[in-house]
Amino acid sequence: MTMLNKRCLLQALAGIAVASAAGAAQARTPGIAAIDAAGASDIGRAWLAVHPGDAATLRADLVPTDDSPVGRLKARVHEDYQEGRLFVHKGWFLSETEARLCALISLI
Repeated sequence: MTMLNKRCLLQALAGIAVASAAGAAQARTPGIAAIDAAGASDIGRAWLAVHPGDAATLRADLVPTDDSPVGRLKARVHEDYQEGRLFVHKGWFLSETEARLCALISLI
């Protein structure tokens, strides 16, 4: 992945997830240029290897239906860290929510 802070990563992943639910192309998603989509997919595939799932299930659980998708996802990420729900991939420590967002990206 390119150098990126956690806030930008979460915003970009949330934008991609929301756009995918709406059927929008990733290329038009705000924030997609800020992440390495192949790197996010790599993390997502690694998460799916441990937790098999499908895009519909992940989308239903992760894509917010309210007006504050990033805020809601930030709260979930914070809870993941507080509860020790982490996924480690190639030295990256991600919350379970962040890893699941990457998994959703890998399935799109």
